[in-house]
Amino acid sequence: MTTSASNRKTLVSLWLPIAVLCLGVTFLVFIYLEYQRNTSLIEQNRNLISSSAKTRLNTNIVNLAPSRNWSNADDEYAWVKHAPTTYWFNQGRQVFPWSRPQVFEPKSQTENWENVWSELHSLSTAKHVNPERLMLLKNIKIALSSDDEGAIQDSFNAYLEHKNAYYLSPQQEIAFSLKLVEIGAKKHWSSELVHAILVTGGNSESPLIRPVIDVLFRNLEAFSYSDFDWINNEIRKSLETFNLPRYFLSEYLSHLNQPRYSLTHIGNHSARTEYYITSEGWLLHRMPNDLISALPIDLNLQLKKIESEFIELGVLSIGDSLTSPDTIGDIQLDDIVINVNKAQLSDGKRRQLQYLVIKSVMLIAFMALILLTLRLIEKNQQRQFEYLALKEDFIKLVSHELKTPLAGIRAMAETLRKRVQRRLSVESYPERIINEADKLWYMVDNILGFNRVQANDAVIKQHSTQLKILCDGVVNDVRSFSTKPYVVSNSIKDSVSVLVDPSLFSLVVKNILVNAGLYNQNATVEINLSYNEDRACLIISDNGIGIAESDQEKIFKPFVRLDQSVRQSGTGLGLAICKRIMQLHNGDLSIGDSNEHGSQWEITFTD
Repeated sequence: MTTSASNRKTLVSLWLPIAVLCLGVTFLVFIYLEYQRNTSLIEQNRNLISSSAKTRLNTNIVNLAPSRNWSNADDEYAWVKHAPTTYWFNQGRQVFPWSRPQVFEPKSQTENWENVWSELHSLSTAKHVNPERLMLLKNIKIALSSDDEGAIQDSFNAYLEHKNAYYLSPQQEIAFSLKLVEIGAKKHWSSELVHAILVTGGNSESPLIRPVIDVLFRNLEAFSYSDFDWINNEIRKSLETFNLPRYFLSEYLSHLNQPRYSLTHIGNHSARTEYYITSEGWLLHRMPNDLISALPIDLNLQLKKIESEFIELGVLSIGDSLTSPDTIGDIQLDDIVINVNKAQLSDGKRRQLQYLVIKSVMLIAFMALILLTLRLIEKNQQRQFEYLALKEDFIKLVSHELKTPLAGIRAMAETLRKRVQRRLSVESYPERIINEADKLWYMVDNILGFNRVQANDAVIKQHSTQLKILCDGVVNDVRSFSTKPYVVSNSIKDSVSVLVDPSLFSLVVKNILVNAGLYNQNATVEINLSYNEDRACLIISDNGIGIAESDQEKIFKPFVRLDQSVRQSGTGLGLAICKRIMQLHNGDLSIGDSNEHGSQWEITFTD
């Protein structure tokens, strides 16, 4: 084998597979990086939706919380501006809504509601009410009766001055305010004035009067249940008369019988953040002066609203959702986590994983195919190298084997010439020359036969041939140049005919019979020929040295000669030619059985 051939073999067997593996690993890395990039884009899209939803959720929640401060000091009646469901705490103590006491004990009979209202209703005596306030109320009634706008304005201003200067008992304040609304109803007080007297107190920045509901809710302990219900009915009637909203009154009243909400740890939360959501579902909003508002909030409901908005905008599709994990403890508003359950994103991520697997499998399969191809090329090259090596050995062998019979023929011819010149006996020399010539012819015949059948387009000329006659002819040829006697038993029927190329098929039988004599340690070569009609098989049995089972496949390869205890000359082509000839006949040549007592050869034909 030459150096260049060895280098090519190293290139195919070593460096090319390494290069393919490196290239495949590089592509696998690229595929994985592409998968990571695509999944990262999907997660960025999900995070963008989550961030947008969180921003909108924070905005909505902040809008739900009270937008302005409220305390007894700086905004006397601001509580009526907030939702009735809002709770207010000051240093951990609930200051609104006020709770309704379970037991009512009026401070004295003098301030009993029935006494105050009945006396004020008559506008005649001042035994249980403030006489100055009573006189000012009478002046308003007189001014209303006279329809004197100036007198009405003056009397009303005087009444307000006294009301703001002197704070009477809760019973008297409420009774005077209800009576003021009543005496002005017939003369059509404005709805704004009535609303201020009963509910708002007027301008929230600068209240004109203290409203009835503020006095009532701040002094619940001063009224019995029946008095409280009666006062509320009067407030409803007045609001209805002046077409003012009444729903808020019921909402405030619904809180009076509820237990007070306690947040003992509210101070700690408010110290850390402005907005906080508790595990009980309350939104805490810290305001100045340690005042905190607490508003019940449903996060799932808020997320559903945002979800609907996003579906309308096309950010989400029908069936997608926004969820937030259930919080075990309290959480800051900025720490709320929103999960985006978007089918398109989940499907996209799943598809990217599928693409990764499919691409990886395809790449690995392609790499395996390339490696397999390289392996096949390597094997083919190896076979070619072995074939070339065998041909080189064959050339050497043939050169040697051809010299032997030629040298023998020349030596015997020269000896024959000398003996003839001396008139000596030459009886055996012609026969010996003929035998050596037959061996040479047999060798050349094999080489020519091998050359004929090796071509891929080899053509054979098949004829119907009587098998027994063909075999008898081959036996006679073999006997003519064999030094050992052949004892042949031919049990083939005369009627058996096979479709073969006679010259090529004769070469098959001849090689088997010659080998039976060459590799034989017995004095006589015993051959048995038979034909199995069921299998369409010619069976040739001999009494040679046999062939080891491990070598039974090798003997059919060209140029292969096995190490035998019996050394004989030959080219190593005989059985390879026979195998190829039978393949051209669509048949086969195989060893049925072989041991130290002999071998059984099976030549099968097509039916």
